[in-house]
Amino acid sequence: MQPILLFPAMNYGNLEIYFSAKSIDKENVLFIYNPSYVEQITPEGNYLVDDFASVEKLIKKIEKWITENNRKVGSIISLDDERQFKFSKQIADWFKIECYSEETFRIASNKWLMKKEFVKNNVPTAKFKLISENTDLRLLDLNYPNVLKIISGNGSEYVFKNDTLKELETNIKKVKESITEENDTRFKDINDFDNNPINPKTELIVEEFIGGEEFSLDFCLKDGTINILRVIQKYNHHNFGYFSAFYLLNKNTLIKKGIYLPKLEEIARKIADSLKINQGVCMIDFKVEKGEVVVIETNIRPGFSTFIPLMYKLYGYTSIAILSKIRLGQKLGPLEIKEYEGLAINLFAKEPGIITKMDLSGIEKLKTELKIIDMFIYNQEGDNLSDSETSHHDLLVGCVYVKNPPKDKIEEIINKIHENVKINVTR
Repeated sequence: MQPILLFPAMNYGNLEIYFSAKSIDKENVLFIYNPSYVEQITPEGNYLVDDFASVEKLIKKIEKWITENNRKVGSIISLDDERQFKFSKQIADWFKIECYSEETFRIASNKWLMKKEFVKNNVPTAKFKLISENTDLRLLDLNYPNVLKIISGNGSEYVFKNDTLKELETNIKKVKESITEENDTRFKDINDFDNNPINPKTELIVEEFIGGEEFSLDFCLKDGTINILRVIQKYNHHNFGYFSAFYLLNKNTLIKKGIYLPKLEEIARKIADSLKINQGVCMIDFKVEKGEVVVIETNIRPGFSTFIPLMYKLYGYTSIAILSKIRLGQKLGPLEIKEYEGLAINLFAKEPGIITKMDLSGIEKLKTELKIIDMFIYNQEGDNLSDSETSHHDLLVGCVYVKNPPKDKIEEIINKIHENVKINVTR
């Protein structure tokens, strides 16, 4: 009876999930997709459909499938934030299979605990403070600008840059008002490792703003060896915390930017110590300012965003494939950053409302000139786009992919793509 890997695909974009799944050994994986995924994409391999509303019901579905197919469960991949970490942990405990510890899950899903572990393990990171109702903001040992975040990991949502004390006070109020009625598990009271009670609805993180360019990487840890799997540079969007493009870099470009793999590997090992893991694939967001790497945050899963299809198209696999091989006990083969480079250029609507016109003909005309290898559009005319002060995800309507762009023309290409997309929205 051959063991299978469970792959719960819960809260991520369908294209990211699709391209991650394409490079995985489908014979030995049971994918668990949400209903919206199978409505839009025809799944490949072994799969179940579930709304993730009840872990008990999902466990029964898995038990039925493995009985009917004469298989057993050997491991599980936790892809999402703490909502799915807890879901996956319950499944792992039920089947008595390999999974990260409760302590690791807590660190990965709580920025306060994560930052404290960074300090303990000498991970270079920005100064930070936990603030509550009783915090006198005037006495915070942080300069301006700084960044306000919620404790629980949530991508670009609930992130604000503050240039003044007044802005910080205003943004704290916005965040607290926005999450007052939230009922999901991210905002339940918790204790840190010193048994201090924390209320994620009222206690937030403020950290020093680090200038410089922002990057993200995935690293693999197996048998004591660290390998950097991919590095991307992020190009800022006018909405803070969001990005207009991702640039997948090769080793030569990294060196030109003053980034060296041995240094990244050294930091990755300290991150692994902070997360208390001895194998896996993890993401690190970091900035480089004046030649120094400063870590923003990490996670116990690979990074997930619109660069995933680009990595698959240029590398032939994604970091999730490496993680799945580790979980299945398979040989990894050579792990290194490839020579190919590429751009994932995000297309945003300028404002919320009903899309009355979406003209992409300008992109079609640029295909040969810019070496555009693909384009995905998530919306169509007639769709209603929403927006809020704490989340701008719904304004992302598509992505354009470019192979091997000239290194000296990256921003020019990004701007050219944006100029040739016409999206009209009516409120």
